[in-house]
Amino acid sequence: MSAAALAFDPDSTYGALLVGAILSAILFGVSTVQIYIYHSRFLDDNRVIKALVSIVWLCEVLHLTFVSHTLYTWIVTDWGHPELLLAKAPFSLGAAIIITTTVSCLVQGFFSWRIQRSKVQQSSAFVDQIIKWTVETGVTTSLFTTVILICFHQMPHNLIWLGLWVMEARLFANSLFASLNSRTALREMRNNFESHSGGRSSSGNEMQRRRGPFAAAPPITGISVEMHSHIDMGDPDRDVEMAKASAW
Repeated sequence: MSAAALAFDPDSTYGALLVGAILSAILFGVSTVQIYIYHSRFLDDNRVIKALVSIVWLCEVLHLTFVSHTLYTWIVTDWGHPELLLAKAPFSLGAAIIITTTVSCLVQGFFSWRIQRSKVQQSSAFVDQIIKWTVETGVTTSLFTTVILICFHQMPHNLIWLGLWVMEARLFANSLFASLNSRTALREMRNNFESHSGGRSSSGNEMQRRRGPFAAAPPITGISVEMHSHIDMGDPDRDVEMAKASAW
């Protein structure tokens, strides 16, 4: 038996890749359920978003296929030859890398466009919620990618980083689908804000409409009193003449 076979650890190589592939398949099932929810809720979406969803899901199918082929090649075809892990990688692994890059670029581009699509007349709370959810989904994938890089540099002699990497494309896809399906909650929040902010002005307009355009203005009342006194000192009767003006 060769020295490479004696030093070979199947748990941190084949085992890590196998566990990653199983979890990746589970996440693919989650993304498929989200695709079903999307097509049942948002039938009126424009063709660009529908095309994006379809392309990302097809990329997920191809990615899972290529990962499965790589796993089969190393575990079954090359069984008993662990030194082949250091040889040329199967073509399917390179194809999976290209698909992962494509999915990540599509999803990140969509998140950037989603933030910029907010119009000026939309409420700041609505825009803040969009940014919050976009950042939250982006932080998840960013942290996961950071963990992969750390494992790759700190543990270069095993395939733990590769077992994590095969799930990265699935996280990007699920973040996209979850973001699209959450638009129902966003629309409800926007409608609630618009009804709340427009309630006061609409009530005032409703009162004016009921009164009519020719309704008389409320009367303004006031009392003005003038008193004039004239005292004749020479008159023994000391007649006093007083006059009062009428109220207007």
